[in-house]
Parts: sequence; structure tokens; C-alpha cells
Amino acid sequence: MAGRHRIRLRAPWAAREEPQGTVLRRRFHRPTGLDAGTRVFLVLEAVSATLRLELNGAPLGESEGETGAEFELTGRLASFNELAVIVLGEAPHEPAKDLPFQAALEVRSP
Repeated sequence: MAGRHRIRLRAPWAAREEPQGTVLRRRFHRPTGLDAGTRVFLVLEAVSATLRLELNGAPLGESEGETGAEFELTGRLASFNELAVIVLGEAPHEPAKDLPFQAALEVRSP
């Protein structure tokens, strides 16, 4: 049965100032019960800053503006993962609480 299941990536996000911008990190496990043909995406919404993304230390892509973005993670997921979101330019006052985006994993079954 085809379907979509969304897993929101809420707190805790760890924030740290680095030379390239504010880096927000969030750890998560690989979703369980993935069948052949099931795909996993990172979905960003309500983006209010320019973002550079990394998954487990490897570049994933960038997102700008308020349109949001999707990144396929299916072949990149380990059992335990770390998503890094680098906020380029000006960051919110308390980025760990006032995220400049909403993030979720979206599991899509065929």
C-alpha cells in the first residue's frame, strides 16, 4: 500500500557558532521497517535563512528562501545519523530554540 509517514525532527538541536555560521546538529536513528522500494527524504519547510546541510559529515545540499527543500537520504542512512545544518549569515537569537526551518524525515512507500 502506497503511503507517506512523516517523522518531525524537533528538539534537541545542539547549536554552536563556527566560522562558517551557526551549526545546528540533530542525531536520529534510521527509521525501522523499511521495505524494498521505500524511500526516505529530509523535508525542510518554513526556511527563513540560507542553509547548508550535511549528513554524517558528507555534504547533502543547500536550501535558500522560504520555499523549502527535499533531499533523498535513502542510500545515505546509517543505523545512527547526525544531521548538521549550517545557517549561513545571520542566525536567530537563540538558534537551538528558534530554528530558521522545520525539518522532518518523510518515509515514502511504493
